[in-house]
Amino acid sequence: MDIHPFRNVDVVADIKELPFEDGSCDLVVLDSVLEHIPDAAAVVSEITRIVKPGGHLFVTVPFLYPFHASPNDYYRWTRAGIEESFKSFSRIEAGLRAGPMAALQGILMHIFGLLLCFGSERLYILFTNIGMVVFSPLKLLDAVFRLVPQSHEVAADIYFLGQKVSR
Repeated sequence: MDIHPFRNVDVVADIKELPFEDGSCDLVVLDSVLEHIPDAAAVVSEITRIVKPGGHLFVTVPFLYPFHASPNDYYRWTRAGIEESFKSFSRIEAGLRAGPMAALQGILMHIFGLLLCFGSERLYILFTNIGMVVFSPLKLLDAVFRLVPQSHEVAADIYFLGQKVSR
């Protein structure tokens, strides 16, 4: 599903008004979608509507992740925040999708670009991309941070896997 009729897209629709019957979906996956929707609460309501009781939801959202327009970028969530948003779902699992070092890498690459761009958009893009390569090895340390329960407090991205509570 997509909002645009790209190749291999089966359903073209606005995510706030999905062409599915109430309780008709066994599983919904929202992979880095919610932050790009101005009315995320409407999407949460619509997803809750279409997932059948006992059905599942898998969501990934950014927390400490840099702005990334596509076409825009509106929100960030904590683990508690995404669980609250989807309170009609019982948590099966929630945690890091990209950990603290991925967050640091994302911030450092943008700071690198800012320091060297002198106000030029082209130089900013160039040096941010160079910074992405230079600082990428930091993300390898997330293998260690995944073992630390508090790491979600400074994670780049988090995930939530839930099951819709039967009514």
